[in-house]
Amino acid sequence: MRTQNIVCPACGEQIEWDADARKVVSHGKKQKSIDLTDAVKSLKAQEAGRLEMFQRAKEEERTKSERLDKLFSKEEKRVREEKDFGKYIRDVDLD
Repeated sequence: MRTQNIVCPACGEQIEWDADARKVVSHGKKQKSIDLTDAVKSLKAQEAGRLEMFQRAKEEERTKSERLDKLFSKEEKRVREEKDFGKYIRDVDLD
């Protein structure tokens, strides 16, 4: 098995070619160098995004509690003022 490594003219990726079988063995990705400063910047940006999402969720949870308390007290007041609940009619009673 004779293999040759060539660069794909369409995408620039590495191709491993078997000359005896006349077919492509692998069409791998092009190796690119890793820049650590870009990676660190990306991680810091992700961390800032996570912190912002946490703060937003925390504030939302706090306001949700206040909103529900206000709604409960409003409905409780309405029920106390109404006082006449009437008789509960079931579906069976209508027959």
